[in-house]
Amino acid sequence: MNVLVLCVYMGLNISIIADAEHWLEQAERLYSERRYCSACEISKWLRAQGFSSPDLEHNLGVSALACGDLGTAIYYLRRAACAQPFQREHTDALQAARRLVPHAPTPPRDTTILAFWANLIARISWVIGWCCFVAIHFRYGGKLGVVGLVFLMASLAAWGIATYATAQERKFPWAVVHHRCEVRAGNGESYPVALMEGKPLILIPGSEVQALGQRSNGWILLAIEGRAVGWAPRSCLYLSAEPILWR
Repeated sequence: MNVLVLCVYMGLNISIIADAEHWLEQAERLYSERRYCSACEISKWLRAQGFSSPDLEHNLGVSALACGDLGTAIYYLRRAACAQPFQREHTDALQAARRLVPHAPTPPRDTTILAFWANLIARISWVIGWCCFVAIHFRYGGKLGVVGLVFLMASLAAWGIATYATAQERKFPWAVVHHRCEVRAGNGESYPVALMEGKPLILIPGSEVQALGQRSNGWILLAIEGRAVGWAPRSCLYLSAEPILWR
């Protein structure tokens, strides 16, 4: 019986994967034909099935932008840019989408590039450091040993910076507003609308904020430019990661 269940489960997985491959090709074809709304719907379905890649998210973001869905566009374009921060196509599309959001708050800082460079420096320093230690057995080995120690210490420091940047990104994830929402002074509709510079704080689709934490009722504390400003329901946001749950 267990073998039969396992075979059925494996068969279902294989059929889903095979079907998804077909839809991946379909989404790519529709995108290349500039049938953006259809490509957007298929790409969303693929993401819901767990398929993800920078190219898929870039195409989904551009398609959503062409269909006028700024929140979805900026969320997926930022995901693509975070995954491949040096891919000019991703960053240019993200900046173009951001320019369409009127009076948007300053986006939360992206630590992806910092973590990338810190990891790269750590790896290079680690290799150079050990090469210097190997050279101790040869002429001028003593001096090279000191140099190697310096490089190894630098690699550990760089790894520490990369780990910290990644942890901060996960602890306080960025988020994108996907439909208009009024930011509240507390975690519920019963609280008054929060004020910013004396005006009611209303976020429009495409606004980028930072999530500081969430309550069990699904309301999330938001920060703009590093300062807590109020609460918004989870249903209004695309989140890059799961915020801390406060009891």
